[in-house]
Amino acid sequence: MRASPTTEYFRGGGFKYFGLFFFPLLLIGGIILFSAYNWESARFMEAIGKKELNKVMNGVGSLYRNLSARKTDVLFLSDLATHHGKSESEQLAQEYKDFSRRKAFYDQIHILDMQGFEHTRVNNNGGNPVIVAPDRLQDQADTYYFLHTLALNKGELYIAPFDLNKENNVIETPIKPTIRMGTPIYDQDGTKRGILVVNYLGNKLLEYFKMATIDEYGTAELVNNDGYWMASNDADLDWGFMYPDRLHLTYAKMYPDEWGRISTLTKGQFVTESGLFTYDTIIPFLEPYEMDGVHVQFVTTDYSWKVISHIPQSVIQSYKVKEIEKYIWMFAVVFVLILVISWLASMNVIRKKERKLELMQMAQYDYLTGLPNRMLFQTRLHEMLDVAKKTKQTLGVMFLDLDGFKQVNDMYGHDIGDMLLQRVGKRLQRCVTDSDIVARIGGDEFTVIIQVTSEHHIQHVARNFLDEMIRPIQIGEHTCQVGASIGISLYPDSADTVDQLMIQADSAMYQVKKSGKNGYHMA
Repeated sequence: MRASPTTEYFRGGGFKYFGLFFFPLLLIGGIILFSAYNWESARFMEAIGKKELNKVMNGVGSLYRNLSARKTDVLFLSDLATHHGKSESEQLAQEYKDFSRRKAFYDQIHILDMQGFEHTRVNNNGGNPVIVAPDRLQDQADTYYFLHTLALNKGELYIAPFDLNKENNVIETPIKPTIRMGTPIYDQDGTKRGILVVNYLGNKLLEYFKMATIDEYGTAELVNNDGYWMASNDADLDWGFMYPDRLHLTYAKMYPDEWGRISTLTKGQFVTESGLFTYDTIIPFLEPYEMDGVHVQFVTTDYSWKVISHIPQSVIQSYKVKEIEKYIWMFAVVFVLILVISWLASMNVIRKKERKLELMQMAQYDYLTGLPNRMLFQTRLHEMLDVAKKTKQTLGVMFLDLDGFKQVNDMYGHDIGDMLLQRVGKRLQRCVTDSDIVARIGGDEFTVIIQVTSEHHIQHVARNFLDEMIRPIQIGEHTCQVGASIGISLYPDSADTVDQLMIQADSAMYQVKKSGKNGYHMA
């Protein structure tokens, strides 16, 4: 027996509807999550980029603020030397000592005469300043800072490169990062009588710089114009230019491509395979300075510093890996949700389709036997008659009414009668081919549409029906015996329309009823 439409639907179409929901939703969900990941990654890079720009800006600001204050101090000390003169050297030394106590970040303050010999020197001495005894003053005539400063005019200030302090040509330990600042000093009559040199302890400068730039990724780094570190996140890299065995430790060696950009441009930010680089340039004491109406020009060697912040690619990748892991879990959750939603949605469609098929079946099929009802029978008859007319074939219509059915109903009840009708429907279907139609049009009346090859053929089918009907039908404990009255009409012999064929077949059936039942008659 052919499967019902509902069964065929479940066999062939269930997963199709699931796929119609699942794959578009999966694609949309994937696109949304991928876009969200890209947006969040871009937002992270934008946020960290801004943070790094602020870090570098803070570092540059810290350096400028501290160095600017040092300018004022040097000019103040120079002015003291001018007002006191040579004869007041002891008083001047005492004032320098008091000044050094108040501002402990000056390692040495000394005055050199025109020949380069120290006239006055105050050592900070770890926060307990002392005036150096005359017999311990030194000849500084050959030092670079004496020669540079002595050549200056009034109102000019020499700034030496940032390096480590040496005593007797040996780097002092613990190290003392130092910036030497010098300016000529004059008597009150305008005669140059020597120079003032101040050793500024740069460790304070670097300490403030690191405090201003520290975050979870470390501090910004301070690099000179030759690419050597003066402050880094790895102390072993610092001051490489001061030690013969560390001259290779440069930014150019470690990041050659990046240093090529950093060294030639003033400021910027970029990303390479090595990570995110943010940098700015500081030129110490570049601007002229006004003090007490005197225009002061700062003279420096040709150097600049680079403030650089570097976020390694490993840090960026670590963030991205964490984000990918997060979005994988999110995708897994979304995947499960899409599975559930797709299943529920497809089941809803299936239920609607099933309900629609049920309604169609109720409208076109007999609820008891599952056979086509009167409406579907007429529809099929119209279709098969149109085909028969086009193909010049013969079509047979049979009306069949059970004989003795009322007695079975009265004797055994309607439940047995209903089961009897179901058995009759199955027996009728066994007597025809799949291309033929067996229908129940009401009560105990059945109709059949047969593609006929000859009049003998349809008579043979009618006799088979009668043989099936007279065989007893066992239903539980009850043996039911019925017969059949069959009326037959043929296209084109009996009629050539649906209505005429049905009228002729029905009339022929009643002829059998009148003549004694349990037989067939051709219209």
